[in-house]
Amino acid sequence: MPAVWRVILAHRNYLIAVLVPLLLLPLPLLVPTKEAQCGYVIILMALFWCMEVLPLAVTALFPVLLFPLMNIMDSTQVCMEYLKDTNMLFIGGLMVAIAVEHWNLHKRIALRVLLVIGVRPALLIMGFMVVTAFLSMWISNTATTAMMVPISQAVLEQLHKSEQEKNSTEHVAENINKAFELQEVPGSLINEATFTERYQILCPWESQNKVGCMSKTIHCYNHPAPQLQLIGLDNGYVLTVEEEEKLKTEKQLQEEKHLTFCKGMSLSVCYAASIGGIATLTGTTPNLVMKGQMDDLFPKNNNVVNFASWFVFAFPTMLLLLIVSWVWLQIMFLGFE
Repeated sequence: MPAVWRVILAHRNYLIAVLVPLLLLPLPLLVPTKEAQCGYVIILMALFWCMEVLPLAVTALFPVLLFPLMNIMDSTQVCMEYLKDTNMLFIGGLMVAIAVEHWNLHKRIALRVLLVIGVRPALLIMGFMVVTAFLSMWISNTATTAMMVPISQAVLEQLHKSEQEKNSTEHVAENINKAFELQEVPGSLINEATFTERYQILCPWESQNKVGCMSKTIHCYNHPAPQLQLIGLDNGYVLTVEEEEKLKTEKQLQEEKHLTFCKGMSLSVCYAASIGGIATLTGTTPNLVMKGQMDDLFPKNNNVVNFASWFVFAFPTMLLLLIVSWVWLQIMFLGFE
């Protein structure tokens, strides 16, 4: 029995949050009047405040949700007792942003998109733009950009690191073939005198211990000249030289390409956040300001500008702008490949 009480006390907030609304339901159901429904909300708030089931500020917002839901008061009238209707919409967007950031929903969506589209540069930019625009439809542009830019930078760094490791592996594999490779005819050995006399190489600091072997690779990476000379190829020795200048040029080109890709990715996230914000009424603050000004200037407009009407008008425009910006960024930073 004590164990049961400990479990009940440990989960008392959950039990109260579920049982109290159910136990109070007979009041609005048996007495179907607005007064009874309002009394239901007031009693529920009082019990939640006394028992501290939820934070006090959250309980104080119950009328914003329950009064319009139970047809007691219109949402505009209820919100005016707290803040302006547009300000309440803005606060709701901030709450959604905090919830998304707390549960890492943006990371889950971004990683899922990466798994679907792959890591091709053009598709990668498109994927991040789609995710950023979708998040910006529900939360502010600034919050969306602040959440998505670190993710994009982490992905870019990981891709760059993987590319460097791949190039390094290929570079090591090619060094075996691009070094000085001296292959003796089977059955014969090279002694120091023969090696020094017949195979004069312009890297004497690495030709000291190459005796008594049938084939040996001599590396000469620090030589200043791009090509080295080998005299005496009558027994079929092979000479190839690795050019440091060519490697440095390729590395510089790769770094410049990666830097350009990073610029395009960063700009794509910012542009997508701004474009996605126009799709919904709560996507960005100017939309709410416009609705507030319209309600003040035309108070009898029958709520012509609402969430649904704005979405029908602005969502196709958002899609068109997103496609145009993606094509333009690809041309500017990735070329026509």
